[in-house]
Amino acid sequence: MSTWFPPLRARVMLAFWSTLAIAGLAPVLYLAGLLAWQVVSFFQRGSWVPLPASVLLTEHSFGPTHTALMWVLSKVHVGAIPAVVGLAMMALGWIRARRQYAAIRALRQHTDDRLQRVRDYQNDHSHAASFDARREPFISEPRSSRTAVGGAR
Repeated sequence: MSTWFPPLRARVMLAFWSTLAIAGLAPVLYLAGLLAWQVVSFFQRGSWVPLPASVLLTEHSFGPTHTALMWVLSKVHVGAIPAVVGLAMMALGWIRARRQYAAIRALRQHTDDRLQRVRDYQNDHSHAASFDARREPFISEPRSSRTAVGGAR
């Protein structure tokens, strides 16, 4: 059983997942910045500056997978790998933030419904006794009404 107050926990988790979604934007902006730099340098110098992901790995200790790995990485842009991770972070954060927002809405609706039922119960005087305006049942009649009827014990 969670010891946290449920609305507080839901709001904290909403803030966490929203922050994760926003943090996932940084690698995507990194890719956009690299591509913009490449386009600007292409128009200034007249030649395209390739940025394959193989520039990240300079160590050749991968054994037999080295050639296949380097071939794949030479075809992928250096900013694409962090951008894919960033997109995954954004998607996960967005999905979980929506789920937490729905949980907060459900908690709020549950509380509002409960309070509305209490208000309706308190404001409904159709079944209230005329002498004390109570709605809850009681086992015996009040002492004053017994003596008025002549049923004193």
